Amino acid sequence: MTTMQIIGNIIGFVAVALLIISYQFNSKNKVIFFYATSTTLYIFQYFFLGAFEGVYTEIFAVLISIVAGYQTKEFIKKHKKLIIFMLYVLFFVGGLIVIFTTKEITLINVAFGIVPIIANTAQTSAFWMKNEKIMRIVSLAGAPLWLIYNVFTLSIFPAVGNIFMICSIIISIIRYDVKKESKKIDE
Repeated sequence: MTTMQIIGNIIGFVAVALLIISYQFNSKNKVIFFYATSTTLYIFQYFFLGAFEGVYTEIFAVLISIVAGYQTKEFIKKHKKLIIFMLYVLFFVGGLIVIFTTKEITLINVAFGIVPIIANTAQTSAFWMKNEKIMRIVSLAGAPLWLIYNVFTLSIFPAVGNIFMICSIIISIIRYDVKKESKKIDE
C-alpha cells in the first residue's frame, strides 16, 4: 500500500465514524450535517486513492446535502422539483464526463464509475423526503453500492465502515421506526 493510500484510508476511517454516527440521530438536520461533514472527508480520501468518480460524487453530495438542509426556505420550497431535477441532471452529466475522462474506457471502469453515482443518488435523494423512516430506508439502498465501490478502490476502512453503516441504518430503523410502530399497535 502506498503512502497516498494509507493517508486516504486514515481519512476514510474518520469519515466512516462520522457517517455511522449520523444515522443515530432522529433529527433530519443533524443527519444531514453529519453526512455532509463525513462526505467532505470522503472527498479527500478518494482523492488520495485516485478514485476521481468518488471525489466528484462526494463533492456533489455535499452540495445536494446543503441545499436539502435548506429545503424549508421559501425559494427552495417554491422551486423544489425544478431544483432537484437540475441538481441531478448536472450530477449525472458531470459524473459521466468524469467517468469517460479520468480513466481508460473499459467496461469495468465504466461499470464501477457508475456505482458511486447510483449510490449517492439513493443516499442524497433521501434527504428530500419528509418522513425520516422513508429517509432511512432509501439511504440503506445506497450503502451496499458504496461497499462494492470501496472494495474496488481499495478503500479499506470505508468498506468495513459500509458494513457498520448498513448495520447502523438497520438499528436506527428498528429503534425509531419498528419500535414506534409496535408501540402504536400495543396502544
